[in-house]
Amino acid sequence: MKKRILFNLLVLSILFTSCVSTKTFLKNEQIPDDFGKGNKTILIVQTILTQERLSKKIDKAVLDAFEKYYKGEYTYVGDNKKATNLGYSFSTYSQYNPGSYVGKERIPPSTDIYFGVRDLETRKTYKMLRFGNYKKFSKLYVQALEIVRKRNNN
Repeated sequence: MKKRILFNLLVLSILFTSCVSTKTFLKNEQIPDDFGKGNKTILIVQTILTQERLSKKIDKAVLDAFEKYYKGEYTYVGDNKKATNLGYSFSTYSQYNPGSYVGKERIPPSTDIYFGVRDLETRKTYKMLRFGNYKKFSKLYVQALEIVRKRNNN
């Protein structure tokens, strides 16, 4: 019975993940309404996780997504550039799940990765829903940022 429940949860999470699109991030206060007004630079904050290799992979995926899909000004903290006209910061967040036992079954430890934008003026943070596939969701989240930025500059 417990295996069936775990299997059903796995199937539901896969279906949910495959249904996520850029539009998902335009809802539920995951991006500020006035994002991009005034053409302010977004500061991409370096990912710091206990797993340094994973941090580098996430940063690469985020920077690739910004390079391909974001047409506004951005700067990466690791670039040692002097950033001016900052409006927002883009950060990677993580939640470590230590794993557990369900009956005799072991659920292994995992780390959920999600992204967020912080308005540096109001100090409000807009976080996306938690997902595991950082490559796919960095692309979709950055595309959503670009949609809002464009909308607010027309």
